Amino acid sequence: MLFQCIGSILSSLILRHHPIRSALTVTVLVFAIPPVVIMITDVATGGESFQAGQDAAMKGRWKTEALFPLYCLCGVCYGIIELLKRVIPRALVGGDIDKLRQVDSIMHIFYEAAGTAGAFLSSFLLLHWGNVYSMVITPICFSLSAASWWFISPLPFTPDRTLRGGNVLTSLISLFRDFFASIALGAKLIFTSRRFCWLPIGYSLALYGHRYLENGLLPIIAEGYFREPAYTQIMVGGSNLGELLGALLVLVVGNRVKTPVPWIRMDALFLGLVWVLVFYRPVEGGSLEFVEHRVAWAWKVTPVLVPISLAWAAGDVSLIAFIQASLNDAGTASTNISALASVMAFLYSTYILLFAVLTPTLGVYADDTNEEDAHKAVFALGGIQYSIIAVVLFVSTFVMAGAWRWNPSMPRRGKKVAEVEMGDSEDIGEVGMVEERVETYGRYGRSYARMRENKLETIIEECEGTVSNCSHRSRGRRGE
Repeated sequence: MLFQCIGSILSSLILRHHPIRSALTVTVLVFAIPPVVIMITDVATGGESFQAGQDAAMKGRWKTEALFPLYCLCGVCYGIIELLKRVIPRALVGGDIDKLRQVDSIMHIFYEAAGTAGAFLSSFLLLHWGNVYSMVITPICFSLSAASWWFISPLPFTPDRTLRGGNVLTSLISLFRDFFASIALGAKLIFTSRRFCWLPIGYSLALYGHRYLENGLLPIIAEGYFREPAYTQIMVGGSNLGELLGALLVLVVGNRVKTPVPWIRMDALFLGLVWVLVFYRPVEGGSLEFVEHRVAWAWKVTPVLVPISLAWAAGDVSLIAFIQASLNDAGTASTNISALASVMAFLYSTYILLFAVLTPTLGVYADDTNEEDAHKAVFALGGIQYSIIAVVLFVSTFVMAGAWRWNPSMPRRGKKVAEVEMGDSEDIGEVGMVEERVETYGRYGRSYARMRENKLETIIEECEGTVSNCSHRSRGRRGE
């Protein structure tokens, strides 16, 4: 998690020197190095894959502590790729929320198509080649992806010529400082606006719940219910399939659902399906029937995971498009930090903090109970935890003005929100009040719809004039 943050910070420096295509290609090629190093090390120290008559693969004579620097490198690469994935849609289509929703959906569809196929394939490879040599497919796919991206025409790009030689170290220090400054600015932007103050729950908590489901709860079920950790990937494949269908659903529905609120409510409701996993009881592990059919028992879990992940993916895609369209991409007057980058940095850092703190804590409880009764662990970590998340998530969707309707509309300021420079806390507070006023107009949209078009335009112009006055006033105070 820490090195994912570092990767996100470094990506800002990389994008100032190189186009997105080059940054993505080189990062993925570097990402392919760790699995190659692990397999070569294992072979050199006597490791072997599964052989006939063996119950497990033979591990090489090397210490697992050597994985730490490789994991750090993977974290940096993953952090860079995650940030690039958020930057690409905005670079392609700008701030149009309808186009952003479509591009985000298409990207997520391809992302989850690869994830679904990879999860099912990795389960097969783990069972036949073992933990080490099942990674053989990873560098091959990464290299093919990098080679294909290299033939894509890059977007218009002008490199920053000011960073040369010794200035690189100074730039890195400045980037780390800007990272923490952006988190602070993102917190101010979020918690001083009714439109955004629910995002730490709607985005960060929902993302934590999804990641813990795949990386925390499903391994407990695979080991405790089926006595085979490799079956985790079968269930993860079902979850990825649900994400693919969720992104496809957003693409098909299009702009008929104006905000992410309905999708997030659906996500909260579908989290109740986790209770099916609590009461799911395959034949007990000692019987011959269990040994012969435990793969089938694992496959029967996947239909439960599909709707859960479908709802989360639909909410995530639409919420990212909502954030991208609602924030300008210009930097502040005093720094080169953009409002969009600040909000995303705060939200993703909140998710990392939740995952880094809760996962080890809950893991200790799982280790203490899983050997005795896996259902007891799934009851607490699945049923109870996800019920709490569902309630909090559902309640948070009523915070935004006009959200009491099932399908609320976007605040009426056009498809792009007016660009407002964010300065000190007083300026941010004034901008928040202006946003509340505009959101109020959207709240009573049905009444305004009955008015004549010219009167409606007059109301909108008054709101835009108020935003402009706040902007000029904040610039005047900074000039003084």
